[in-house]
Amino acid sequence: MVEQAQRPSIGAVGALLLYPDDTIQHAGVVLGIGGVAGHSHKGFPAINSGYYNQLTTVNNYSAVTGACLMCRREVYEQVGGLDETLAVAFNDVDFCLKLIKQGYRNICLPYAVLYHYESKSRGYEDTPEKEARFKQESKLMKQRWGELLKNDPCYSPNLSRVRQDYSIRLNNDENQVVAIHLSEDWEVFLGCAIDSPQIGESFDRENLVLKGWALGKHSPVVEVAFFYQDSLLGKSIMNQKREDVSRAFPAVPYADQSGFITTLDISEIPSEVKLRILATMEDGNKVPMVTILLRSDILDNL
Repeated sequence: MVEQAQRPSIGAVGALLLYPDDTIQHAGVVLGIGGVAGHSHKGFPAINSGYYNQLTTVNNYSAVTGACLMCRREVYEQVGGLDETLAVAFNDVDFCLKLIKQGYRNICLPYAVLYHYESKSRGYEDTPEKEARFKQESKLMKQRWGELLKNDPCYSPNLSRVRQDYSIRLNNDENQVVAIHLSEDWEVFLGCAIDSPQIGESFDRENLVLKGWALGKHSPVVEVAFFYQDSLLGKSIMNQKREDVSRAFPAVPYADQSGFITTLDISEIPSEVKLRILATMEDGNKVPMVTILLRSDILDNL
């Protein structure tokens, strides 16, 4: 008599979560994206069927988000629940990986659909304390699960560890400036530019040097702030002398002090990053100035 193999028990069950604009926020978690983990199909329209109908079928994932997670109490207690040393970030991923280690499987149900206003209750990662906490939690996850983060058993090694759209993994994904979009708000800016880095250039994955200039039309730019999502990465005052800008705009008295330069620590932010640069004008207005898309495959550095 052949004994039937016992099927793994279900550990955690997650839901399909949508942003208010009906795009996907969570459809399962993929390890390694962003250094620790990223959300499957993030940004896809809710009506999209996904990679090989993955958004319309029940699938195994290494983890699901704790924003909407269901688990049997005895299973939860068996693995010790959520680790309180991971106070905010990655405690759900850590919990799900502990379930896998005990032989359970985690799944995402596309039929359970909810709206999720991400980070609305806990606020933004915009203080030194919050930034330090996030870096420490990322470091702990890499120390604890490093090898597994490099090789998600529910995700093909031939797919991107940079993007969250199940596209093919490319060899030229490493440390590249993909795009720079300057503001075209001509009511606010006479002009602005990013001198370094430029599109196609490689960059240091630990420290990104940003250099540029900005000239307000009715009010000088006094400061620029750099954000990843809602997390403040750094600020720079406009204290760099720019004779080239002054020559281009001779009638503007503050054109010769319109430059900025700063170094940002980007070692703990995801491997595909859209940086936002916000300009603060002398009159107090804060205006979007530039977005920069960076791409880096950092899996080898985990």
